[in-house]
Amino acid sequence: MARAADVLKIVARAGPDGVRLTDLLPQLDLTRSTLHRIMQSLEAIEYLERVPGTRRYRLGLELFTLAVQAANPTGLLDLCRPGLLRLAAGTGDTVFLLVPQGYDAVCLDRIDGQFPIRALTEGIGGRIPLGLGSGPLILLAYMPREVQEEILSNNLSRLVGRTLSDEIELRAALVKAREEGAMVFPRGIMFPAIGNVAVPLVDRQGNAVAAISITGISERFSEQRIKVMLALLRREKAEIEERLNPMDVRLLNQQRSRAS
Repeated sequence: MARAADVLKIVARAGPDGVRLTDLLPQLDLTRSTLHRIMQSLEAIEYLERVPGTRRYRLGLELFTLAVQAANPTGLLDLCRPGLLRLAAGTGDTVFLLVPQGYDAVCLDRIDGQFPIRALTEGIGGRIPLGLGSGPLILLAYMPREVQEEILSNNLSRLVGRTLSDEIELRAALVKAREEGAMVFPRGIMFPAIGNVAVPLVDRQGNAVAAISITGISERFSEQRIKVMLALLRREKAEIEERLNPMDVRLLNQQRSRAS
């Protein structure tokens, strides 16, 4: 099973163009005959499929179906999708739903607006270090202190110079994000032409379970538009968290305040 998993991971990295069996061999400690049997077995259960007209393999639709189910074990994706669609339609920009996994943030969903862009996470299933960009940074800001420190010790070398200039600036940004409940980058460091803004979705303990971010070309991230984006994000955040934490007294009080 472990060997089959290694094969699937390498094929996944190859993307839609797929990979040949001969290209897999140097990356695996397997004989050609063993690798061939594994590939045949994975193809039989539709975890792999042949790229038409070639000898290349790519991930099969059955594996994609399993991945979608795995990505939504708590119903978070179903819970957030309507709000993501509203945000993409209301802003015209690209909206991401990110969840923490280990030292990374994983893209659980992506909705393109009228002005789609290429982002660090690429698309659904893409990974990015926690702390890199507004969504991953707001996730990190809303983690317990001991977890945050562990992630920083592992990720710091991957973050400094890519998201903020040094550790002091990064830690200051985490404090500010926690105080303001949002993270804003009108212009990125790695990609100055891209701007983004994000808010966290938190559980009853106030820890982030996900983040919603809006990403687009930096020219669209004027001060006035950022204010509107934040208002839209916070509205969707409030609605999602009410359903995510239905018995949270803090949220019930907020709901009563809005009603009055």
